[in-house]
Amino acid sequence: MHTKVFGKYNGPEDVMQQTALFTEINVIENYAPSPSKVIVTVVDSNGIPQEGAKVEFKLYNYAEFYTVATKQTDKKGQSHLTAGKGDMMVLAEKNNLFGLKKVSFGTDSCITITLEHKEHDKMGHLQVGIVPPEEKACIPSVTDEQRACNTQRMIEEDSIRKAYTATFFTQEKAEALAAKLQLNPGKVSALLIGARGNHPAITAFLTNAVQNGKAERAIQLLESISEKDLRDTPIEVLEDHLYNTDTQSDMDKVLCPRVSTELLTPYRKWLQDHLSTDMAERFKANPALLVQWCKDSLHIVDEYSMKYVFIHPVQVFRTKVCDSQSREVFFVAMARSLGISAWLDEVTESIKYMGLDGQVMNVDFSSGKQTTHATGTLRLHYSPIHMLENPKYYTHFTLSKYENGTFKLLNYPYGATDWATTFKEGVELDCGYYVLVSGSRMAQGNVLCDMEFFTISKDSTTTANLTVRESKEQFRVIGSFNSEARYTTLEGQVKSVLQTTGRGYFVVGLIDFGKEPTNHALRDLIANAQQMETWGRPILLIFASESDYKRCNKNQLADLPSNVYFGIDTNGSIRKMMADNMEVESNGRLPMFVIADTFNRVVFFSQGYIIGLGNQLIKVFDNI
Repeated sequence: MHTKVFGKYNGPEDVMQQTALFTEINVIENYAPSPSKVIVTVVDSNGIPQEGAKVEFKLYNYAEFYTVATKQTDKKGQSHLTAGKGDMMVLAEKNNLFGLKKVSFGTDSCITITLEHKEHDKMGHLQVGIVPPEEKACIPSVTDEQRACNTQRMIEEDSIRKAYTATFFTQEKAEALAAKLQLNPGKVSALLIGARGNHPAITAFLTNAVQNGKAERAIQLLESISEKDLRDTPIEVLEDHLYNTDTQSDMDKVLCPRVSTELLTPYRKWLQDHLSTDMAERFKANPALLVQWCKDSLHIVDEYSMKYVFIHPVQVFRTKVCDSQSREVFFVAMARSLGISAWLDEVTESIKYMGLDGQVMNVDFSSGKQTTHATGTLRLHYSPIHMLENPKYYTHFTLSKYENGTFKLLNYPYGATDWATTFKEGVELDCGYYVLVSGSRMAQGNVLCDMEFFTISKDSTTTANLTVRESKEQFRVIGSFNSEARYTTLEGQVKSVLQTTGRGYFVVGLIDFGKEPTNHALRDLIANAQQMETWGRPILLIFASESDYKRCNKNQLADLPSNVYFGIDTNGSIRKMMADNMEVESNGRLPMFVIADTFNRVVFFSQGYIIGLGNQLIKVFDNI
């Protein structure tokens, strides 16, 4: 856990980073019980300690080893980190040599990493077990009076929120406005409903666009920005980009005002007005000259960078001072203002533009020559395991490319990238050295992790094995369940699953009014009632509809375990969520049972008729 303090702070905490603007400090002691310190010594192949080596501490998260802290070794070749108990991967690098080693905070006090690998080394397949710390939530106790007061405040907050959200566009209201403006009702409805509290700006923007004959182009612009942009972008910003862009230009690479994660601003007309005609014509004729101008004319001050705070393109042009990330956004902004297709590649996070011959060029501010990147093909081979036919990116595996002494993640679209559609038949990637990280998260939270290193060469196909391991002794996380999903109690109260189950593991069964598969499942629960009560965690049985509850045999419910609770999925949202998350067809076959926890991890799933459901549930109970 870390935070930033303004200025050059000199407190008792461990300093992670110090810049001219802030000091980043480690505040893990405020959060983790008994955090521990690990000293990392970096040596060369002869065992000599290496000063100035970069040391990255990496946590397994979203199927990658994500860098949570970066340090440099001292004269003794040492660096250290204090963290909560659990496993991390440590990557050390100096002079194009690197070493990799797992460290267990709470167990290890010091480790030594040897710089023994270089780019393109065939390191062989690595299997790593990643163990997280046991959860020990530090939750303060509250009195009944405090709890009641907080509940009353939440009710008041809900009423204020509902009163505000009631002013947002509904489907009916949005379609009526679309009809009035003579616009596509499907597209306009999605935009106005998505705008939420920003609907006055979007409404005015569309109305003005209709009056100015720019309606279709305005819709294209709104479709090119993110959902969050719809909710908070002022009309002045949208109109600057709409009315100062050629109507025939590309929607995503010219018209769109969004480049990275910067605040959207009205820069297009200002840049067009303040760039000389001669410079504008030269840049449009040869965009490489704009790259060169950015390299020569902009003074880079990364020491003042706040990382997530971008300098507006207008201010970059006016002051000629910025950090590296703001220079990238400025280049794209200036290029688009001139009608040049330019963009930030979402996968590699590199800046690209379209040359006059239609060739995609990679921007390199450190070089005077702009070139294309050589590419090859990567094909991943995968042998399906139980309940995992198609591994997903960020859930089961990721790819990272070795650049400048570290492995940089390829940022494929979240939720829309998987093995079968992207990597099974092969995908084109830049040539270079890569690591494929994959993992099976077990019910206890530990991960069976695999790492495969390989090189992609120009115009050739590289095949790598995507390994997702299983363990007969442990249960693998096989899906997700939204513990915040809401249902209606038999008394008519709307509650979330989490409110009923509390923290930890629970069972949710979606049942109907008493067809044979459901009757069989209920008899299984009754037959194993004693062991289920011994387990003690909540078992929530939710009827698929109010009709199902009214038609069920209430006598059959009396003998169920005492830790069973009941509810009704009045709008079908829980069934849809379960079917979507577990990727079953036709909204799933009832009954559907999951064992999940409040981190939304599913370790057991069944649907329809299943023999010995009670025994299977107990088997999982005994191993989580």
